[in-house]
Amino acid sequence: MNGWVKFGIVWLIYMMMPDYGFVMKTVVGMVAFLILDVLFPDKAKKSEQSSNQVMPSSSTHKPQSEQLIVDGKHMKVCPSCNAKVSADANWCPQCGHQFKK
Repeated sequence: MNGWVKFGIVWLIYMMMPDYGFVMKTVVGMVAFLILDVLFPDKAKKSEQSSNQVMPSSSTHKPQSEQLIVDGKHMKVCPSCNAKVSADANWCPQCGHQFKK
């Protein structure tokens, strides 16, 4: 049940209640919405929560190396170990990370 359906149900409850005052009707409406939210959670929320789960390390995307200039020389920074490596290197001498070309 999505949020708009829940809102519609709460609005009907709100409109059918006798006039106990704005604050009381609002509190009853909020409690009704929370009860509906617990009993009928949104499917979109579930799929969003499942997509936010941590992926295994084999499928995580590592950023490409950063380019920087040190003492007038172009250097790379290894994304795995943060070592400074020459710009033309294909492998990190510290950890063995292979740079993309």
